[in-house]
Amino acid sequence: MDIATKQEPANQETQLIVTKDVKGEAIANLPYFVLLANKNGKVLYANQAACYVFEYDRSNIPQIDLATIFSRIHGDSQFKAMQYALDTKGRWEGDCQLIRQDGTEIALELIALRIDSDTSSEPTFLYSGHNVTAQRCDQRKACQFEKLSTRGEMAGEVSHEINNYLSIIMGNLELLGMGIAKGNIDALGPRIKSMREGLSRLTKFIEGLMSIARPDATYEQVNLKEVIENEVFFLRHDLSFNGIEFIYEWDNAIPEISVVRGRLQQALYNIFCNARDALAAVPGGQKRITITASNLDDGGFVRLNISDNGCGMSAEDYQNLYRQLFTTKGPGHGFGLLAVKGAIKSQGGKVSASPAPDGGACFTIELQNAPKTKVS
Repeated sequence: MDIATKQEPANQETQLIVTKDVKGEAIANLPYFVLLANKNGKVLYANQAACYVFEYDRSNIPQIDLATIFSRIHGDSQFKAMQYALDTKGRWEGDCQLIRQDGTEIALELIALRIDSDTSSEPTFLYSGHNVTAQRCDQRKACQFEKLSTRGEMAGEVSHEINNYLSIIMGNLELLGMGIAKGNIDALGPRIKSMREGLSRLTKFIEGLMSIARPDATYEQVNLKEVIENEVFFLRHDLSFNGIEFIYEWDNAIPEISVVRGRLQQALYNIFCNARDALAAVPGGQKRITITASNLDDGGFVRLNISDNGCGMSAEDYQNLYRQLFTTKGPGHGFGLLAVKGAIKSQGGKVSASPAPDGGACFTIELQNAPKTKVS
């Protein structure tokens, strides 16, 4: 869209205010809010949706600066990060929380762009987005629903695995007691070592359960490879993943990232479960889930690809993946991938899906490697 008219270089504010395209009915009545500001933060234009969202009278907008309008965004650092991204990269997009005058919070999906004009040395800044509070609430409910569903489905496997570990320990204790009674001291070392290994594996298994069940409240710096390896270790004790080979292709230069561990683990688990189901018809010994990780060129994000060589999906399925209640599985409820999107996006990340080279599906997660403090 051309937002600048070709006029004699007078004053950029005058140019923008009188531009017919900007003040046209199409933009004025868009359901998405639109704000235009100059480099000093003075608001030059706001459509009806912007006035409604930010609770200002349209006639007063030209007298208000951008910092005032965005002063009710939760967290001053987010507005500063937005302005820094515009100055350095010319673009920012993400979610933010806006506190309304009655004290309630709404979630906004926002994109900001720096627009450089051929007719002026001064850039113009465009801010556009919409209220996504209802969608975010649905995603959070889906996350909680998926967690409850997952825990119920896993309860039988969990008890079975714990029994396996305890049986190893109890069996060694009985043999240890028999050896002591017979004075066979030589057998003590191997028995104790076996019990210690069993207890170590049981502890690791339980830690995996606890981290999934732990309330999602705070960010922490984690080694992404360790998180994934622990998750895969956990899955290897789920009988439904028997016969699936996990392949790692890792960039060793990946730094620690700041995430909510429980949310990331839940997203990974759901993606792995989708891959497992897609591999159902693949012959034994040929089932593969490939995990690759790399730094993006700008260094601000880490990219994680999880792909399988299963049945894949149609082009229409890829378009509908994140719609509520959409599923490609007969008995499925359609909340799994919606929960994945919510879990990743709430941490400032992105998730997408595309066909994998082996014919299956590839899910791509991009996570910021910058420290974060607030959970969305």
